[in-house]
Amino acid sequence: MPPSKKKAPEKKVGEGVTSPLEVLMNQARASVGLAVKQEDGSEFSGIVDIMTFCYHPEFLELPKYNFNLWLGQRVILKCFYIGTRGNENITLDDNEMRWIHERQLDNVLYRLKAMRDGRNDGEAPVFTFNELHLALGRRASKTIMTSIIVAYEAYKLIKLGDPYKFYNIPEDEEIAIINVANSGPQGQRLFSQIKNRIRNCRFFRNRVDGDALQSEIRLLTDIDIRKRADPKLNISIKGSIVLVCGHSNPDTLRGYSAAAILFDELAFYDENPVVSGRAFYNALIPSVAKFAKKGDGRLVEISTTDYPKGIFYDIHENGHKKDADFLRILSFRLATWDINEDLPYDDPWLVAQRKRDPDAFDVEFGSMWRKSGSKRTYFSKDTIDNSVKPFLYMRTKGDAGVDYFIHVDPASTRDNYALAVIGRNRYVNKRGEKRIRLHLASHRLWKPNGQPMDFASIDREVYEICRSFRTMRISYDMWNSVHSIAFLRNKQIVAERLSFSRGGKASYYKNLEDLMNADEFWMYHDNHIYGEFLNLQAKSTSRGVSIDKDPKSEFPTDDLCDCIAGASWMASGYMMQNYLPQPVLVNFGRVF
Repeated sequence: MPPSKKKAPEKKVGEGVTSPLEVLMNQARASVGLAVKQEDGSEFSGIVDIMTFCYHPEFLELPKYNFNLWLGQRVILKCFYIGTRGNENITLDDNEMRWIHERQLDNVLYRLKAMRDGRNDGEAPVFTFNELHLALGRRASKTIMTSIIVAYEAYKLIKLGDPYKFYNIPEDEEIAIINVANSGPQGQRLFSQIKNRIRNCRFFRNRVDGDALQSEIRLLTDIDIRKRADPKLNISIKGSIVLVCGHSNPDTLRGYSAAAILFDELAFYDENPVVSGRAFYNALIPSVAKFAKKGDGRLVEISTTDYPKGIFYDIHENGHKKDADFLRILSFRLATWDINEDLPYDDPWLVAQRKRDPDAFDVEFGSMWRKSGSKRTYFSKDTIDNSVKPFLYMRTKGDAGVDYFIHVDPASTRDNYALAVIGRNRYVNKRGEKRIRLHLASHRLWKPNGQPMDFASIDREVYEICRSFRTMRISYDMWNSVHSIAFLRNKQIVAERLSFSRGGKASYYKNLEDLMNADEFWMYHDNHIYGEFLNLQAKSTSRGVSIDKDPKSEFPTDDLCDCIAGASWMASGYMMQNYLPQPVLVNFGRVF
């Protein structure tokens, strides 16, 4: 008989493991020691507290990257996580409590007291916070603080080992941490900071699944690693934890089970019928419901202040109420110098900003709510710059297969007469969805130059432009357009009137803004068009948002902007809805 083989002794994790599964698990866990010292000096092998996560070499180790948390940032992070899993022993020291008192944050003090009401030291608090609302001045490091929260929430999910079992949700269901911005460029700045936190954190080594995409990072749980080592699986396993960045369209973010949702610059989501901040918020908050039973499912809203209206302002108000229903909302409204220790109130740069425009300074840096009737720039420079593509140029005729839409803004004898041509292409995005992308194909501007305009000549030129492009529809502003529309209809051109009333204009511009934020509107560079976009102003009134030109700017007109917004509205399909046949009920009598 052949000699019997001796059974090899069982190997512990980390002791010459050769099993593929154990190798993968060891690689994922080797970056973090079995125990680390917390802020209070004690060793802990479970979830570390938020301050330990920020400073310890096994985690973010922020000082190593020339980033030391300011006192206000430490207070906000501690308050938000105090009493939660891993943060049961975290406390505010005398200096931190003094900081809260000096800023007269009575709503915060009330909630901290209510948490401990009737509880002895060492006992769990009555409740913990699940929503953080930050109305902060500019340069207060809002985005960096958001990135810390995202990284900590991702760390806590991984430390659970099996988050599906812990939260009782189906395996293979993506667990998301959703980051929402109100524009594409803003979203990319936020996601860039999140990538930095993940990249520099030792804990996440061997946990990142593939390359970090422009708007998505996938992280591996212990369950994912075990499944990847299973040769019986037919399809490769992706990381179950997904950090996703989105903007403009809440429908693209529905369906996730979200452990946390962070809204960046929520105050600047217009309360508009197209996509409002309230609709965005209400559409996404059900995603955290599965995590609430375990004390998780966090919401964070961070923004500079704007008008005292809309969902961001409403949450701020709820964060100051003493009703039991709102005690879990932790709300801070702080000026730049309350947070940023490098920019005190008397800093020369801040002094210069205050002298330049005191009202704007109070809003942008002082975190005061904007007065009704005050104005702000409608499009950010980043949004405009992101829409200008260097490979585009003004065209004299259309391309085959492209649909074109034109809007004309007629003029009186003293105003400009403007026209814009918008092309519409279809494409499939990364999610496999069929979408449209619009682009500025051409424009025309007639100036009076002190002389009466030849409207008949302009009508003939507009007709030739329609012939040069595959024009699906042309629209005119309601004013002074009857004869021009009749002329084009006689030439077999589909011509309509498009009202630029206050409500209509707000809808057209909101649609255009959404397209720009989704990178679905492109335009070539033109100094006049760029100047009009840059100086377009918005004013909140009791009837909604009023959008108009800045008469004191270098480009005191909005004719071409109006034309682009109107033509884009038609190209998006909204105009067609008014002309589709409507359903009717037909009675055929009795059927025997």
